Amino acid sequence: MNPKEDLFFMVLSVYNYDIEMSFISSDNSESRIVPQSIQYIIIDNDYKSCIMPTICIRIKLDASIYNKMVADLGKGKVGLNIMKYNTSGTSNVKISYIQDQFDYIMSDDLSNTSGMDKLVEGQGVAFKTCTIGLVKKELTENLQRQFNGVYTNTTMSSLVLDATSNFKLVMEPFKYNTTIENLVVPPIDSVSKYISYLNNKYNFYGDQYLFYLDFDKAYLKSQSGRYIDAKDGHHKYIAIDIQDLTKYQSHTTGMVIDKEQDAYIIYVDKHDADYNTDRISTQIAANIVSIDETGVVGTSTVDTSAIINTIPDNDSTVYVKNSDPNITEYMANIISNNSVTIQITKTDMDNSVFTPNKQYLISNYEGNNAFTGRYFLVGKKEVFLNRGQYFTSGITLLLKMVLHY
Repeated sequence: MNPKEDLFFMVLSVYNYDIEMSFISSDNSESRIVPQSIQYIIIDNDYKSCIMPTICIRIKLDASIYNKMVADLGKGKVGLNIMKYNTSGTSNVKISYIQDQFDYIMSDDLSNTSGMDKLVEGQGVAFKTCTIGLVKKELTENLQRQFNGVYTNTTMSSLVLDATSNFKLVMEPFKYNTTIENLVVPPIDSVSKYISYLNNKYNFYGDQYLFYLDFDKAYLKSQSGRYIDAKDGHHKYIAIDIQDLTKYQSHTTGMVIDKEQDAYIIYVDKHDADYNTDRISTQIAANIVSIDETGVVGTSTVDTSAIINTIPDNDSTVYVKNSDPNITEYMANIISNNSVTIQITKTDMDNSVFTPNKQYLISNYEGNNAFTGRYFLVGKKEVFLNRGQYFTSGITLLLKMVLHY
């Protein structure tokens, strides 16, 4: 590819955001909340420990809207529309990133402004400073299903697809789609608990799995870091290039869209990347053996290729009482895939492309190549800051290595 072709296929994109917000009361009357009153919004996706995103908004509300929201707590809704636009483009077309209505919880306003409230009530002057948390109740309601009984002549994927039929599911095909003759399921009251129960009985991927409800879709996949098509029109790769200060790319804001490589390229200064390594787990066990009443049913060796500066004790073995022959691969992957963690911070990007179904590839500056490899996204935190006429965004990504290059 020559330089002219590079310019055609690779486009630097820098994103800003506009935010619209309103309060919808239980009688369906709507009150607009002016964007200038929003101080910041935090959206936190903890893919490992939580089941869905959380939204936190720090805001200064007009007294009349604040009082209506307090009175309608548990009945009213908050409408939120976060729109992205490319400031380096020619049209600056605004595209909704998150647009929905949410249930809300809110903190008390501790400032003593009651004397001023009556004077300015309804005039759009903000005197009530509070924190609002948004939750999408439909997601939790969809999770609440009852499972109990005996299932016969079926497969793991059939059971899971039936349980998740009310979600728009992005699912990685099971590596071990076990066929079962009889499976007794005790009373279980949620989809997530049911999937966990099935995976504990017959492991899906020979690896840890992720089940996560985003605002517009659900994900069920292994933590292998491989790409799964979500039919969203996004490129499949996130290439993160960590540079030292001598490389001018490390100062590049936003992201590069590379159509030829089907990738988004992110240049990160090494001071915006934090590394953490765990060398203890592999010293505990290098080999995993599963046994049941009949004897040994499965064995696996911990892959140390993604573990930095570690020489495992090849004689160390952990024995697990379990009849699933794939449980040893699962436990070995847990050890090897949790050894290296990288946290990366970057601003002015299209946050919508950072989803668990992408394949994340990280390359490091010279002398730090031990951290180069394929990673799996385990956390994403977004912060939208009010800049007056628009909002800027910073994002923190937490990734774990699954394969060293």
